[in-house]
Amino acid sequence: SDLTSSWDSLLRLLEDGFTIEMVEIKTDQPADIERISKLVPQGIPAYFEVPLSPQSSEALEAVSGAGARVKVRMGGVVPEAFPSPDAVTGMLQALARRHLPFKATAGLHHAIRSLHLFTYDPDSSCGVMHGFFNLCCAAALLHSGGEAEEARRALEEQNGEAWRVTPDAIGWRSLRWTADQLRAVREQFLISFGSCSFDEPIRELEGLGWL
Repeated sequence: SDLTSSWDSLLRLLEDGFTIEMVEIKTDQPADIERISKLVPQGIPAYFEVPLSPQSSEALEAVSGAGARVKVRMGGVVPEAFPSPDAVTGMLQALARRHLPFKATAGLHHAIRSLHLFTYDPDSSCGVMHGFFNLCCAAALLHSGGEAEEARRALEEQNGEAWRVTPDAIGWRSLRWTADQLRAVREQFLISFGSCSFDEPIRELEGLGWL
């Protein structure tokens, strides 16, 4: 009944003229995914957050069958919240096989995989955080049929000099993706990523000379 009430509230907001661009739901239960998907108003993308685990295959099948999308959590405020490169690669492979669009969230403040404080608190613990550039290249690689091992290496790359960035393309090691290829990845696969800061990623890209 709580769920029905929530969707009724959503419908009322839409009727009142509010713009709702997407909805996000955290569940890995196929039955819930199927049921909730039917409640989402047509034209509003639904993202389902599922664990980065081999056991999530049934949930991914349900998301695919519902025509929905996946939300991938890439970090948090404690070390164990950050999935390993192997786990991320496995999820990206599973999404690519199913042609499932996804968004990534949490822990993606920095362009390149590197060591940072987990929060803005000076007393925060620190650890290695995933980079959104790493994720972008790994996603582009697998979206175009590349190998999982190479995608994992892209996720683990910590050397900024391994990338070449121009207005027309992004290169990593021996690979290169044109602006048109990256645009297709953005439209069809890696839709977006989230960061707790709007300015920090921009400042970092400027510092690298990539923006």
